[in-house]
Amino acid sequence: MDTLDEKRALILAEARQFAHQLASRVVPKPRVSFWMILLPVLFVFYMNDIQKYKKARREFAEHYVRTLERAVAEAESVIREGRVPEVSSMLQHSELSEEARARLSEVYDSLVAHVLSLLKAEGSDWGSLVRGAYGNKTNYLLFLNRLNRLEKRLNEALLPQLSASTEGAVEIIRAVEMHSEEIRRASAESIFS
Repeated sequence: MDTLDEKRALILAEARQFAHQLASRVVPKPRVSFWMILLPVLFVFYMNDIQKYKKARREFAEHYVRTLERAVAEAESVIREGRVPEVSSMLQHSELSEEARARLSEVYDSLVAHVLSLLKAEGSDWGSLVRGAYGNKTNYLLFLNRLNRLEKRLNEALLPQLSASTEGAVEIIRAVEMHSEEIRRASAESIFS
């Protein structure tokens, strides 16, 4: 696989799969109640809750993957236009605090460098691109650990804004961080096994 378009498609497909996997762990699924057996009308409410759950998972995944989609677009432009990355342009219309904007810039820097490595690597699937870009599991885990740290710093900077508008923001953020690390580590183990 040599074309940028094919590699971009692999990277985005993996990002979407990761986001959906993360959403399934973070967004709470409605539970079937014993009362639904006794009072079948309650099942109608359960089905409504299931629809809301599916919508919430889809929206979570779509929002989560946007950062990487922007990084992929920037990395692809860097390669096609032969220029250096311009992360500041990715933050132009952001309504974040200065601290959060600085942290997001660090995340973008790391993701753009990661995507550039993947786009320059040889490979026909996600695993071979990662192996081509990082060479071994240690190097890939170092990148993932750095990304996890940068995301935690960003989340800490976002917490004041999120806490004011989202109930349970701290718990949601901690769940996202914990499950992101677990999923990424499992992926690295699978790629380099």
